[in-house]
Amino acid sequence: MAENFEGEMMMAEQLGHMYRFTKHHSKAADMFRLMLKLAWVLKDANMELKAYQHMSNEHFYLGDLEKSKYYSIRHTGGLLDSDLSRIKNSIIQSYKDKVGPKKNKKVNLKVIKKFNEAEILPSPSNDRHQCDKNKSMFVFPGVYYSK
Repeated sequence: MAENFEGEMMMAEQLGHMYRFTKHHSKAADMFRLMLKLAWVLKDANMELKAYQHMSNEHFYLGDLEKSKYYSIRHTGGLLDSDLSRIKNSIIQSYKDKVGPKKNKKVNLKVIKKFNEAEILPSPSNDRHQCDKNKSMFVFPGVYYSK
């Protein structure tokens, strides 16, 4: 599951920085909130603390000093959300439901006909765009399919 959400978490952080730079602080806060949720799913404590720091900054820019202080205390004190938190667990479960259990999908390849390379490709002495139309069909230079 980590492969699925790690890139999304990094993308949310970078989008948050972009929104901050363009002074769209409410959108930046949304991106950092998404980053926090994905850090919970991945059980990544460092990214969780980083998300708290970013959210503290955004709420400061939005003028919500109470929330800014709350997230700042969480970040500077290293206060992670409890594993018993109902909100955290519901978010983790919702992401697990999105992904679902991993299924090993088997792909069955059936060989219809094996071609001899000499039958399909023209000889080097011939023009590579020409072929015997009775034996093969030209698709694009160098690739021919038998009829």
